[in-house]
Amino acid sequence: MKFVAVLFPVGAAVLLDTLFYASTGRKQFVNFLFQQVDDSEAAREWLALRKTLTVDEVKVLEYGGAVKGAEAFLQDPAGGVYTGLIDGRIVKLLSDDDYVDIACLGSNCGGACALAEAKKKQTEGNNLTPDSCSRPLGLQFLDPEAATGTTKTLLVCDVFRGLLKVNVPAEHQPKRLQEPSPFEVLLSEAGGQRPYFSNALLKHGDHVYFTDSSQTNNFGT
Repeated sequence: MKFVAVLFPVGAAVLLDTLFYASTGRKQFVNFLFQQVDDSEAAREWLALRKTLTVDEVKVLEYGGAVKGAEAFLQDPAGGVYTGLIDGRIVKLLSDDDYVDIACLGSNCGGACALAEAKKKQTEGNNLTPDSCSRPLGLQFLDPEAATGTTKTLLVCDVFRGLLKVNVPAEHQPKRLQEPSPFEVLLSEAGGQRPYFSNALLKHGDHVYFTDSSQTNNFGT
């Protein structure tokens, strides 16, 4: 009986370790959970695509160190990918090593952003002008059908300002824009409350949804 009493917890520990820590066991366990939630053909197809990448299979796109803080991404039907950067710029990635500036939405275009001042302006509601800091995150096309042509307009979640509308220039802009680009503030408060960390964005039909990730901490905190 003593042998059984010792063997049982050891066996249980080995089983748990296999399920939750060993790669094969963990994969089987996760697959089992997914199957319980959704056993559809689409779910099985997605599960089949999962794989573990090695370091040699990952390529880091550096763009000479000029593209920093890329977070949200939006594919252009005509080619290229839009993304917002930590310095207030929106750029279009043309290839693995080339990009163009689309817009720059804040005072940090030509230099640093004074975060303390930016947060004070945000709290007071005085941060909607071009001379305030910007951090563009979520991106969507205002009109996805029009985006297949030459006239493209972006909806942009700006951490500090809320929801913006930005026109994509027909011609390429110089890299590292030094002056703020034109933009329109579409929504800077809802229900009498200003967003504090405008983040992810989704346009569905005539409706636009975006997240306000925090009311206590935002960019730089």
